[in-house]
Amino acid sequence: FSALEARLPVVAWLRERTPSWLPRPTAAGALDSLLAWRNQLSAPQWHWAAAVAFAFAVLLLTPWAPQRVRPLRRLAIVPSAGCAIALGAAALGGAGTSAAVVLADSATLRSADSHGAPPTLAHPLPAAAEVAVLERRDAWLRIALADGTRGWLPANAVALVHPEAAADG
Repeated sequence: FSALEARLPVVAWLRERTPSWLPRPTAAGALDSLLAWRNQLSAPQWHWAAAVAFAFAVLLLTPWAPQRVRPLRRLAIVPSAGCAIALGAAALGGAGTSAAVVLADSATLRSADSHGAPPTLAHPLPAAAEVAVLERRDAWLRIALADGTRGWLPANAVALVHPEAAADG
């Protein structure tokens, strides 16, 4: 949200008006800034990149011609490192989540994807609450608040935030 907040002062204005019990996202730290590239791809895409790098490393390690084996084996270090980096990015990346905002006022965060499930929080979520979408199941979204609280909201009560679109406009 920090890049979006820098471009849209209305986000800061909305954060000031949310209830004090609602957890707010914290600003990204130095490590998050350094590793921002890991969010460019989703976890499955990072797994594909790791698989391609691994396959390339195996091809370089395969002895095709006896006189060229040693230089190719040394060159296999590069795709092997790429495979390790891609697997690390898949494990650490947050691209599996999407930033979103609650649209409906007094949206009840539920413990399961059903209107009959017990509420997760004592208070309903106010409109403009910032959440991260973890999963979509039919007409429900599994979301997480900034403090890690997780639960389910109806999909029509939430709107995804697209920072790229906000930055262009």
